[in-house]
Amino acid sequence: MAVLRSVLLSYHNVVTVVVPQKFKKMDKLVNLSERKICIKQVNNINSVEFIHYLNELNPSLLVVAGYSEIFSSELISVASHGAINLHAGRLPEYRGGSPLNWQMLNGETEAGLSIIQMDAGIDTGDILAEQVFPIHIFDTISNIHQKANEHFASLTVSVLDAMGSGALVAQRQDETRACYWHQRSDDDGHLELRSGSAESVLRFIRATTKPYPGAWAIWKGRRVRLFAAEIPMTVIRGTPGRIMYLQGEGPFLMCADRAILLTQYEVEGDGVARLAHGAHLK
Repeated sequence: MAVLRSVLLSYHNVVTVVVPQKFKKMDKLVNLSERKICIKQVNNINSVEFIHYLNELNPSLLVVAGYSEIFSSELISVASHGAINLHAGRLPEYRGGSPLNWQMLNGETEAGLSIIQMDAGIDTGDILAEQVFPIHIFDTISNIHQKANEHFASLTVSVLDAMGSGALVAQRQDETRACYWHQRSDDDGHLELRSGSAESVLRFIRATTKPYPGAWAIWKGRRVRLFAAEIPMTVIRGTPGRIMYLQGEGPFLMCADRAILLTQYEVEGDGVARLAHGAHLK
């Protein structure tokens, strides 16, 4: 939304806004119709019908932000200047899915953003603009997304301005550094407590917390979802996965080197049910 607002405030003309059929934030797009900007919900972005619809509009450029479907070559070539894609990862090191999550999980101190000219490959197009911003130790994936959107808003307009003036310079990606990362799912949220340090477990929790399903471990056959935690001042050690309380404070979850304090968690089926002293997560 931040990118769309930024483009709308610029001198560039938005002809239509395309969203997936299952898009859940239609209410935030209501004012577009008042500005006589068409809102198009599409089930299949590569369908013959939709490509025909775009051909009728005769757009000069497609701006792609967070669209999950892979664009066909035919779709990309509809616009006279092709399509540009906003990719929330440094390229070519973070091609593929969930780039912001992966950058946090890998302990990167900076998040990279890229705007590329789309081609037939996946995140392989020429780089039109890049930007980085710090990842702080207390950042969560939620505020990292917010920061990325804010940076993309100005970065996108800069690319459009440079394209309009003929000053845009494209840079080929270095294939020797290319790496693809898979799209993360809930199955990837399982915490490794036996070998994970407190710092790595905290990073994992912050990289997978809301709006994602959260990191999880198993207790009595049910998933315990961990959304927020911190390293306490008091050093507590013990068997990884064990839950304990100390003078009424807790729950503390043992990691490989020391315990963390769970500050927001849910037990599936019980919501915020209290984890018992001596319980073991695995």
